[in-house]
Amino acid sequence: MAEVNTYNKFISSFESMFMCAENKTESWKKMNERIQQEDETVYTYFHEKVRLCRRLGLYPAEVKKMMCKGLRSKQMCAALLSNSHITEPEQLEDIRMFPEVDQNRSELFRPVTSHGRR
Repeated sequence: MAEVNTYNKFISSFESMFMCAENKTESWKKMNERIQQEDETVYTYFHEKVRLCRRLGLYPAEVKKMMCKGLRSKQMCAALLSNSHITEPEQLEDIRMFPEVDQNRSELFRPVTSHGRR
């Protein structure tokens, strides 16, 4: 065994002995199976999914598609896919804006009662 007399040599030796790099297949599987959990915010999901996609070197349009695939909200997925925004800041802005617009629409388009009033 080589002598470990510096911290960097120690780290290198430790990593080569005890850690193995995740292969592309494992990374793809992990990213593909990553969906937004019931109790998880869309922001937490978004950042985690984007991080997994980056590891695979996906193009921004592919990242957007994979991120939308795992969203719990079908409406948010449709809204995000219906525009041409592919950068992370643009998508985050769309995600941030969605609940506000959705709430405003809900207030404007309340179900009509039997008396014809809202």
